[in-house]
Order: sequence, then structure tokens, then C-alpha cells
Amino acid sequence: MELLLTSELVERLNRIPDLDITQMELPETVVKIKDLSNYPIDKDGALNHNTYIVLLQNGKGVGISCAKEQLSGLLSQIIGL
Repeated sequence: MELLLTSELVERLNRIPDLDITQMELPETVVKIKDLSNYPIDKDGALNHNTYIVLLQNGKGVGISCAKEQLSGLLSQIIGL
């Protein structure tokens, strides 16, 4: 699912630490990845484990749920097309 990154969303995402992607082989269009696994969605809960948003050079984002070890391969398939 591709998302348009509004200024409000970017402001919220900037408060979430970046996932360390230095050892991952990713498509060149990937700027950073945010781990949303513990991001609170309301007063009683958070998003599921292994939930990420991938920020791209074109100003859009891609929501993805998978194991951290699967990110590289899955993103290459989705974005590399």
C-alpha cells in the first residue's frame, strides 16, 4: 500500500526512530524505514509487531508487515518492479 506523506504524517514519523538499514540490500529509492511495531494507535493499543513504513525518494511511503529479516527481499519485489 503506497501512502502520500503529508507534512502532518512526516512530523509524526520524525518522532519514531529509524530502523538501522546499513546492513540491508534495499532498492535505491528507499530513504529510511520506520518501525511502527510499538507505535500507539490509541490509548489501549499499538500496531502489530513487524509493522513498518518505508519512506521513498519520491515523497511517498509504503506500509509493510513482515519479519525484519524479510524486508530486503520483499521490498526488492514490491519497489523494484
